[in-house]
Amino acid sequence: MEMNLLDRSNYFKGLLLLTAKDKNISEPEKKMLLQIGKDLGFAKDFCEKALQELPYNEYIVDLPPVFSNRELAEIFIIEGIKLAFSDKNLHVFELKWLMKTADLNNIDREWVMDRVISHIETDNVETENSELVAS
Repeated sequence: MEMNLLDRSNYFKGLLLLTAKDKNISEPEKKMLLQIGKDLGFAKDFCEKALQELPYNEYIVDLPPVFSNRELAEIFIIEGIKLAFSDKNLHVFELKWLMKTADLNNIDREWVMDRVISHIETDNVETENSELVAS
């Protein structure tokens, strides 16, 4: 899908912020983020630096991204779910952040939960808060 620079920047920044929600950036998350950054056209050193500085960057505003169209927001949420589960855990803060992203992009929360459940069933992973997924 074609993305303008603002959408690409919001996409990468949004995934960075999502990754930081559980206060632990795992190796699978780093690897996935570096690949996404490359796919979005960002230089490897830029992506590595953004990951390295993320926990200490006081200038990053922690707001979920708003995209230019709904389709892109849906793709972002699906990729965000994959990223959140890449460490085999879905932290409650990650889920809440994805829900806020859905709200800001006029996507129904039930749609998000359907994608989370589908991911769990497909990948057979355990969540950190399984009762949250069931509710």
